[in-house]
Amino acid sequence: MKDNAPKKMTAGQLIEHLNRFPQDMRVVTHGQKEGYENLLVPEKITVYRNELAMSEYEGEYDTRFKTDDGPYEVVALFRDDRRD
Repeated sequence: MKDNAPKKMTAGQLIEHLNRFPQDMRVVTHGQKEGYENLLVPEKITVYRNELAMSEYEGEYDTRFKTDDGPYEVVALFRDDRRD
């Protein structure tokens, strides 16, 4: 079946984008509860490990709260927001 989805990123495009970053750089994704979305272009961001805020819906790392565990530069994979 032909994939006609708008804003799709192919595996080749993702690899091309990821090749801009050091091979040993951690990769994180912005999670949500369920489902799948198209990816946006990966970006380098700075995060802190926030063990206190971790829950089923929140990630292990955070950009909003500076903790003693960090900072870490990571590659972030963001999901497309269909509401835009």
